[in-house]
Amino acid sequence: MKTTIKNNLKKTILALLIFAAFSCSSDDSNNEPAVTIIETWKVNAIATANTYDLNNDGSATSDLITELGCTINQTITLKSDNTGTIKASTVFTIFEGTTVGTFEGLCLNTDELTEDFSWSETETSRTYTTNGTIFTGTLFGNQLVFIASEFPIYNNAGDDIVDTDSLQITYTLQ
Repeated sequence: MKTTIKNNLKKTILALLIFAAFSCSSDDSNNEPAVTIIETWKVNAIATANTYDLNNDGSATSDLITELGCTINQTITLKSDNTGTIKASTVFTIFEGTTVGTFEGLCLNTDELTEDFSWSETETSRTYTTNGTIFTGTLFGNQLVFIASEFPIYNNAGDDIVDTDSLQITYTLQ
């Protein structure tokens, strides 16, 4: 009786193995590697070329995060297929103050804004392309730095650009 059970079990296992061997597809489209997230970067510093006292503490600095007093929620996610997504839920602006020669800042939390892009890299830089626009950042270890040379400064009414400043946006690898 035990021998019969063992033989039947062996036949069942053999049949399953044969079935499994013949039921495997040779379709190469199923052998493509899965797209995975390979890196996530988070903004940790935004600096201007000029200094501003947006928080009215008597000390002008180029550190917009400190001057605006807000948390900048922005991340860049890179995927293994050389695509990625930038997500932001904070927007900010600088405009002329009501007193001549002064400036004010505004930081707003918004619904999450998302933009997809393609990316490429060299040993020292990353290039992102979205809707025909190219952005190139420089890698410094675990930091990625972008320079935006034409950040608008608005008039007090917010309806006209009166000047521009350069921004340095620094992301840290998470």
